[in-house]
Amino acid sequence: MGHRLSGRPLKLTENVLLLILGIALTVVGAVLHAWLGKHLIRAIKTRELIETGPYRYIRHPMYVFIYIILTGVGMLWFSYTWFVILLLFTPVWYWTGRKEEQQMMEITDGKYRDYMERTGMFFPRLIWRR
Repeated sequence: MGHRLSGRPLKLTENVLLLILGIALTVVGAVLHAWLGKHLIRAIKTRELIETGPYRYIRHPMYVFIYIILTGVGMLWFSYTWFVILLLFTPVWYWTGRKEEQQMMEITDGKYRDYMERTGMFFPRLIWRR
């Protein structure tokens, strides 16, 4: 007996394009998340604002990379329920990200506000504000 989601047994999609895209997104997300880990560990150790690696471009790369992984996994075992859950969870990550940003502004003496001007929350800024 396999795992179930929406009352149906889980099985890999038979759609080759979705399978390839799902594998690609899952692998790319995992690689990006590993890249993030290197910089996140440094932030934890130094207790400083990190503006290198993925943090150079976006303020919440962990959420973005996890979302990429979960989208890839959703494509592998295609389920509308999976994508509805992902969509419903998006505002939670947005709210959590905003709370984290408020905390960072309090502990970085204005450095985080400058950082926010240069980076996007979840997507890189195409044009820097200044």
